[in-house]
Amino acid sequence: SGAIWNSLDPFCTRTENNAKYSGLAGTSMSAPYVSGAVGLVASQNPTWKPWMLMGQVKYTTDIIYLDRPTSRPLLGTGRVNANNALTTSSSQPKLEYYESSITPVNEIWPNGIPEPGESAEISISLQNEWAPANTVSAVLSSTDSNVTISPNSSSYPNMDSGDIKANSTLFKINLS
Repeated sequence: SGAIWNSLDPFCTRTENNAKYSGLAGTSMSAPYVSGAVGLVASQNPTWKPWMLMGQVKYTTDIIYLDRPTSRPLLGTGRVNANNALTTSSSQPKLEYYESSITPVNEIWPNGIPEPGESAEISISLQNEWAPANTVSAVLSSTDSNVTISPNSSSYPNMDSGDIKANSTLFKINLS
């Protein structure tokens, strides 16, 4: 039993009993596989939050873009591997930039951006996509000699899977 390729219509094949079916690609085809893998992981870990389930499936994928680096932005974290998702127990924090805000210090910026001689405070929020994260800190730096950052380091509160948290101490920049 098998399929017969139709060279006149490359998107349509016929089985030996002449039933037609189509070969399709894209997110509508991958969604059932991802959903199934999440369902399997959830069945083994019923107390996990949705973010933990997502991280477990997302970060246990097979890397498939090494031989085609230009495709990297199109392939996410790789090909879903349900076995890895079910058997990998070494989850770790996965912190990603979420958003930032910049506010003037004792000034009003008429044009909405800091100019030379002005100061600003910066808040940077991170999102944790996988395992809980504790004792998180960040350092902000600039290669521009006209920018001074003080303090240039800040800590973050403990983050559970799915949490979004901002730095505890705001970064302060001065522009000379």
